Amino acid sequence: MNVKWKDEAITTWAGEELPISRQKACLLDHLPNVSGSMKVKQFPGGYSNLTYFISMGDT
Repeated sequence: MNVKWKDEAITTWAGEELPISRQKACLLDHLPNVSGSMKVKQFPGGYSNLTYFISMGDT
């Protein structure tokens, strides 16, 4: 069987968004040298445990 897995983060599904302002505040409390806009994407393969990709700044 030839199966190709491509687990690439995509735009967050409707209804599964994170509270970005609260998440960003928490991250900035613990990572004071980080700045910039926060971007959140979602890995589509998870159903029981949703997994997100969070980036801040120029990443």
